[in-house]
Amino acid sequence: MQLTFFTRFKMKFNLTCNLDNAAFDDCSGLELAKILHTVIDKVEDLQELDTDAYGKVQDLNGNTVCSWGITND
Repeated sequence: MQLTFFTRFKMKFNLTCNLDNAAFDDCSGLELAKILHTVIDKVEDLQELDTDAYGKVQDLNGNTVCSWGITND
């Protein structure tokens, strides 16, 4: 007889956004919303949640301002 045990590690979703640049001078809420929607779209496209899931997002000026990822807790 063989027993298989599945252990699910605790995972966290981390999101860090730098709002200290020109893209956030005017209508900063709108730019942040666009960035968050981009992250949401990327997370929705994931086949499964694992620690290999991560990404970066650029602002309207092409600067990398946000990073996200799934990590073990």
